Amino acid sequence: GFNQLRINGLEGSYSQILINGRPVFSSLAGVYGLEMIPANMIDRVEVVRGAGSVLYGGNAIGGTVNILTKDPTHNTFMIGNSLSLLKGGSPDNTFFANTSVVSEDFDKGLTLFAYQRNRKPYDSNDDGYSEITKLHNTTFGADAFWNPAENSKIKLNLNSINEFRRGGDKFDLLPHESDITEQLRHRIVAGDLSYERFSEDLAHKFSLYTSAQYTDRDGYYGGGLGYAVNSKDEFDALANEDKKEYFKALAKYGHTTELVGVGGAQYAYIISPELNLSLGSEYKYDKVNDNYVGQNRSVDQVVRTYGNYLQVEWNPLKKLTLLGGSRYDYVDIKGNYLFGGVNKDSNKQISKFVPRLTAMYDLSETLKLRGSFAQGYRAPQAFDEDLHTEVLDGNPIFVELDKDLTSETSNSYTASLNYTQREGNTQANLILEGFYTLINNRFINQDLTDIGNIKHKLKTNATDQLHIMGANVEANFAFGSQWVWQTGLTYQQSRFSEEQTIWENKDATSPKKVTSDRIMRSPDLYGYTTLSYNPIAPLKLSYNGVFTGQMYVPHVIDAESGEQILVKSPNFYEQNLRAAYTFTLKDNYKLEVFAGVKNIFDQYQKDFDKGKDRDADYIYGPQHPRTFFMGLSLKLD
Repeated sequence: GFNQLRINGLEGSYSQILINGRPVFSSLAGVYGLEMIPANMIDRVEVVRGAGSVLYGGNAIGGTVNILTKDPTHNTFMIGNSLSLLKGGSPDNTFFANTSVVSEDFDKGLTLFAYQRNRKPYDSNDDGYSEITKLHNTTFGADAFWNPAENSKIKLNLNSINEFRRGGDKFDLLPHESDITEQLRHRIVAGDLSYERFSEDLAHKFSLYTSAQYTDRDGYYGGGLGYAVNSKDEFDALANEDKKEYFKALAKYGHTTELVGVGGAQYAYIISPELNLSLGSEYKYDKVNDNYVGQNRSVDQVVRTYGNYLQVEWNPLKKLTLLGGSRYDYVDIKGNYLFGGVNKDSNKQISKFVPRLTAMYDLSETLKLRGSFAQGYRAPQAFDEDLHTEVLDGNPIFVELDKDLTSETSNSYTASLNYTQREGNTQANLILEGFYTLINNRFINQDLTDIGNIKHKLKTNATDQLHIMGANVEANFAFGSQWVWQTGLTYQQSRFSEEQTIWENKDATSPKKVTSDRIMRSPDLYGYTTLSYNPIAPLKLSYNGVFTGQMYVPHVIDAESGEQILVKSPNFYEQNLRAAYTFTLKDNYKLEVFAGVKNIFDQYQKDFDKGKDRDADYIYGPQHPRTFFMGLSLKLD
């Protein structure tokens, strides 16, 4: 299994992940990408619920997550280390360092960052198979800017991520010698370059930008005999069936590459205090080559997207703001998909017009009403979840695209009330939001079957509509400079208009069928709360909790037939505590010492599968068991 960001009840692929405002986060990196990005590389994360601006593409229906890397603002230096101990003592160690240099006239600056993480595997149920992977991550990079003139700016970001992760058993053996292994090594190089120029009166802004990301992944999904074969004599001594199993295990290695490039131009014009205009063009190139030669399976796909957009912000009344936009995308998809020795070519071109409208009205100085409508789409192509391979019974499960796969389309509506109040040193912000999304031709994976020695699922379009609706309540309070409290709760329902087949056997004499009208792994109720307290300036205390309601999770109970059942998970309330104290040293040096515990009451899945035949995708709930952590950092400001 892997982690996935979900907003408003929609899966990760419905949310647009941006790096510095650019859609360069690739499908391949999207599987584990959010886990790979180190915290010391990030300045802040902007999250917008619901369909956002047309500037960010047509598939941002669930929401938009913009990861902004650190810009140098002053001369500084920081180095630190954090050690976490998972339940049972499995260590997870992180080293991080940052430094920034800015010129005296602040017209140029450079930030360098480095990060290294090492984690040992964690076995929750003592069956010899890991529930949390072994992990090594080394990341480094730079952010730089230069203002060649008072009204212009050039920005550059470069970063490299090298990550190795392995799950399964017998970590001292090669992957094909173990009983079961999922092993991935990612090498990612990315960068973006932008140029912005303002007119003298700041009414005009012109931007040029380009971004690129190259991902190289070596993978292994499956398993073998469970012991090493170290010589020809040992191999010759194997039984014929074991020799076949040995060669089958060797065939489960794969190699995947992806190159994503984005380039565009944008023009913004403040026509008057009441009227703003933005327009632009963008080109995105995405080439994926996914090869499992021994499995006779490959994906060779190129997607070219040409986008043009226009957005207008208008204040016809003092209290009313209208934000309207439209985007026209032309998507060219060319692919060759080899599956079970059968080649399938795809040559599809689609044109999509995407309108979006938002209206905001000030009911009073403290109360604002907001409503929005947006259309969106997803093109018929291989996405991140198709490039992540599940493992069942020691064998990989691949996803095949249906030859008749068509575009998925959506209409999304949101309405919200926002109340803001400030009295003395107390600030309060309350949000009440309702949302509804209708999705037609939704992509679904179904029919786990065997083609030769390959297990596979078919990605096709659902025959009916998917309705996602719900309400979200958020509250933020600041009591002076010492207390800050944030909390939120979401109730939502994700329902198909007709029951969907999760699993069905083909035995006419004893038919079985499992159906549901729900999206799997999507709870109806979830929420969070955070509380921070600063009793004195050097001391920071924080508490946060995450509530995850019950959800339905598919569980393969018979590896040979692929028979599945639906399991209703329990409620989880994960609670975390952290305390930090900063010592002020001489020459502006500061030493921070911190410690805490994650998942205090060990709200963690209790019914993991056991053994080689386990359903490795049967995972739900909090990411980690109870975990103690401590660390320190030295900083110069």
